[in-house]
Amino acid sequence: MRNGAAEMPNVHVHVDRPTPHWQATIVRRLEGIPHVRVGIATRSAAPFPRSWRWATRRCQGLVPVPLTGAALPRDEGKALVLDLSSRGGVPDAWRLWDQHDRPLAAPFPFCTAGRRDGLAEVRLIDGEGRLVDRACLDAGERIDLLLDRAYAWGGRLVERGISPRLAGEGGRCGAIALPSSSAPLEPPQPWRIVAGDLLRQAKRRLADWTLDETWAIGVLDRPIVSLLDDDALADARWIAAPKGVYYADPFGVPGQGTILCERFDHGDGKGRLVALDAGVPPFERPLDLGIPGHASFPFLVEAEGRLLCLPESSADRRLALWRRTADGSWQPAATVAEGIAAIDPVLFSWQGRWWLAYTDGDLGASDNLCLLHAPSPQGPWRPHPANPVKVDVRSSRGAGTPFVAGRALYRPAQDCLGGYGQAIVINRVHRLDPETYLEEPVRRIAPDGSGPYRHGAHTLSAWGERTLIDAKRHGMVPAALWRRVRGRLAPALRRPALEPRGARA
Repeated sequence: MRNGAAEMPNVHVHVDRPTPHWQATIVRRLEGIPHVRVGIATRSAAPFPRSWRWATRRCQGLVPVPLTGAALPRDEGKALVLDLSSRGGVPDAWRLWDQHDRPLAAPFPFCTAGRRDGLAEVRLIDGEGRLVDRACLDAGERIDLLLDRAYAWGGRLVERGISPRLAGEGGRCGAIALPSSSAPLEPPQPWRIVAGDLLRQAKRRLADWTLDETWAIGVLDRPIVSLLDDDALADARWIAAPKGVYYADPFGVPGQGTILCERFDHGDGKGRLVALDAGVPPFERPLDLGIPGHASFPFLVEAEGRLLCLPESSADRRLALWRRTADGSWQPAATVAEGIAAIDPVLFSWQGRWWLAYTDGDLGASDNLCLLHAPSPQGPWRPHPANPVKVDVRSSRGAGTPFVAGRALYRPAQDCLGGYGQAIVINRVHRLDPETYLEEPVRRIAPDGSGPYRHGAHTLSAWGERTLIDAKRHGMVPAALWRRVRGRLAPALRRPALEPRGARA
């Protein structure tokens, strides 16, 4: 424990006046760090165009809140300066910026000229101008929702980037020098950006109402390692599904012609697990793994001579491991975790430990990677201290079987920039241990542009010397359209009939 107030580290935080909710939240988090004193300096906010105020009127993070705190002398103790203000420019300060070297608090972040970028990158920069941490988000959603997500991730970056340094631990990773900025960017054109945002949202709503995804499973007669060199999917053999149904998330049973997958029925909008015998036509059998609601992603892995299945049940907030018995049935093996909305969980062994990679649905559906580790599949499981170890919508969410090639570990992930399941990205893992995680994308596998399923791909799994994939196409599906119409009409049909006039005395 520290002895005396003089040894306590100081943090000077520059915020806007009036102070938006997201900046006040970061200040309160810093105030909650033991043995740290926080001083607050308010600055007049940058001028915000009327178009910006109108476009962000529903943004919770921009609601002004009262903020009070002490102002600490700059020469008292060792001060770390954090500039959250919309004007920026505080010398030697840590700061939250976007990818265009503009303050996150400034109007129209993630925008250049008359358009909004497809990627929203929140960067934590240290006092020497080096990149400490970042979160890469999909900028395609409504501007107020995007900002609330960006502000929330900015707070997490500050907390996990600054807190360890205040405690003398040096931070979760080394800072990276940023390249010098190129030619100055054309400033945002407010009304063009707002108009473009409204048009984008209108198109998305129309597509959500009229178009649906239809996925299909494809078989490649080559091992999964081959996709590091040949990422073409034109040689895939597609498995047909019944009308109004699609198959997705395929994982093959080793040594057999059976594929476990999700069967999605457009009529009721629910996914169920099935065992699929990949003949012509395919024959499916129900697969009951005790998941009450929507079930998907029945990940398979062999461990200690047994075949294990780890299906996704994020809505149930429970991860349960199942083992296959000699007669082909499935029995519960272990409960891996509870209280976690784990999306697309992947189980694998590396350097003597078992690892479980997943996306935490409470943080986001597609933009983060979290890890658990244990000495065996039965546990005990522990969370990685750096969770989420990665925040990047382009290569975080799991896509299938990790594999080893040339002594290196590779992890398939989904590229969800612009929408769910746009493509598959293979990451090379450079470091994986109970303290650190580091990977980089080395291959992007896009769907076959001339094939029947050309609008996206999101699963890649090893099946012996073969590989399973899935891909999708967009189109109008009558069963799905009728389901949405019924959903809109149902409340009106359940209302009691109006009494005729004069019925009451």
